[in-house]
Formats: sequence, structure tokens, C-alpha cells
Amino acid sequence: FYPCTLIEEREGVPIVKICPLASSSSGNSTFIGTSRTRILVDAGLSRRETFLRIANIGEDPETLDAIIVTHDDRIFPFADRIVHMVDGRIDA
Repeated sequence: FYPCTLIEEREGVPIVKICPLASSSSGNSTFIGTSRTRILVDAGLSRRETFLRIANIGEDPETLDAIIVTHDDRIFPFADRIVHMVDGRIDA
């Protein structure tokens, strides 16, 4: 796992937390969070591994507000690796 980067406002209060969860040919994924919003950029890992890595950075995967998929490399064969959201909630 890669270290998180905290972008801080005055008085040491973090305003943005950026955490690379994976970066390799087997999958890419980055968590970006603020005090109000949590976003996952790319979900190139399995759901289980994605949730584990989000938990390991002290976040709850159930609180994700959005998942941004930056590209689609013929995604159909890998559909089991996608984290689905329905009505703003993660769908099992």
C-alpha cells in the first residue's frame, strides 16, 4: 500500500486526503476524501480487496459518495471486479 497524502489548511486541519490504493498492471485505484465527500477513482481491484484497502486507510467503504471510472478497457470480461452503486449506495 502507498502512503496517503494530506493537503492541509491552516492550523494543521486536513482538507483533502489522497490515498493510492493500488497502482500496477493488475489494477489502479485511488481514494480521495474530504470532511464531507469520499470518492474512489477507478476500481481496478476486486470488491473485497477494494473494501479491505479502504478500511486499512481508516475509511468506511459504505460511505463512498462516488466512483469515477476513468477508462473502459473492454470492461465486460472483468465485470465481477466492478463496485456497483445504486441510488448512492454500494450494491452487493
